[in-house]
Amino acid sequence: MREASQSPATTFQPYISKPDLLRQLLNNSYAAALVFSLFGFLGGWIGGAIVSKILKIKKGEPPQGKPCESYYSGNFYQDRENDPKRNGWLVGRFMNEKVNDLRGTDKVEIKFWKFEKGVPTKHPSKYQRFATEYTFVLRGKIRGRIGLKELELEAGNYVVIPPNVISNLAIEVLSGEAAEGITIKAPSLPGDTVKLTD
Repeated sequence: MREASQSPATTFQPYISKPDLLRQLLNNSYAAALVFSLFGFLGGWIGGAIVSKILKIKKGEPPQGKPCESYYSGNFYQDRENDPKRNGWLVGRFMNEKVNDLRGTDKVEIKFWKFEKGVPTKHPSKYQRFATEYTFVLRGKIRGRIGLKELELEAGNYVVIPPNVISNLAIEVLSGEAAEGITIKAPSLPGDTVKLTD
């Protein structure tokens, strides 16, 4: 008796599972490149759409900032003269004690100082407990002290003084003209400066 012929080794599979389909696609290098390109394109397109929605940035348009009224423009000579009780301090947390002033920040303090030749500076020795001080001499020449070291600073010089170092950078004006400069302290902390009696 003759046996019935068997069908070839390939048999019909009515269902291919997703992992098997993916495995078959990935075994073909062209298909794999296509799949990865498609995933990359979709991921980039979706990610870009999400980011642009979050940032509210439309293609070809610059990011929208705050209204143009949200900046401060001043003159440090005039601001110093117009507010003598601040003693030259222009920026710092103390600027918005009464009104909402853009110069009020706890990140930094900025002072424009000026000492006249032949007039006592009345500038005390002091130190900051947490802030670092950066002082830049813009004009003239002054005698100062950092720790136990006396030094002379002239236009173009600057010093960086870390916290807990006693200093007085305006003991005396040495030039024939007024001495001017900028002092920056960061951060701006209430009660951080400790003034000493010389």
